[in-house]
Amino acid sequence: MMMLEAGVPQMEWPALSPDRNPIENLWDQLSRCVEGRDPAPQNLSDLRAALEEEWKAMPQQTISRLVNSMRRCCQAVLDI
Repeated sequence: MMMLEAGVPQMEWPALSPDRNPIENLWDQLSRCVEGRDPAPQNLSDLRAALEEEWKAMPQQTISRLVNSMRRCCQAVLDI
């Protein structure tokens, strides 16, 4: 409130912007891979092992695509 009274402009900014954070997309992809496992992980140790296996199996192209998407995401924020 003080900032508005002082004339400081306020930017509209979504509280959560998972589409602007490539790690969220990566977690989603890892989650889907782990959820699709048969048998599903039964405990924390199994889950950790499954996540590590899926991470190692993820194609470098997928990771590169997510990293390279940052330029577009940052530009979209600047264009607001």
